[in-house]
Amino acid sequence: MEEILYSKKTNPTYENFIAICPYCDFKNIFNRATDLKDSNPIGFKTVKCLSEKCEKSFNINGDLVSPAYQMLIFDCYDLLKEKKYSYCILNLAQAFEVFFSLYLRIKLIYKPFAIQRGKTRVNELNEIIKFLYEAIKKYPYLKIRNIFINFL
Repeated sequence: MEEILYSKKTNPTYENFIAICPYCDFKNIFNRATDLKDSNPIGFKTVKCLSEKCEKSFNINGDLVSPAYQMLIFDCYDLLKEKKYSYCILNLAQAFEVFFSLYLRIKLIYKPFAIQRGKTRVNELNEIIKFLYEAIKKYPYLKIRNIFINFL
């Protein structure tokens, strides 16, 4: 059986995992949600080249393990190189929203959970996280920003 090669050139972003096929040098852009069906960091995954001429399987790894808000900020470097300034501003605003949401989860859920030292069961914790998510998911930027500032 033939050994499956690894992509030597990858570029993980918040939304996509870009990998050059080691067989045909095709630039594959795998969307995390639609192509990979996984938003978790990739330590190892076998994928299929998206080039119709190749379609060989190869391995990818080396994902970033940064929080989502940082990955959105990192994406701005490429946007600035491409002179896509408005997209960069949108990414930064989204990074702030993600950061505010993370802060609220830590402040309202994780810290109190840690203080109780495990008295709350994990499934109860997951329900509380889901409740907070549902409560704030439709908040516009200014409202979630103001909530964040009021907690400081």
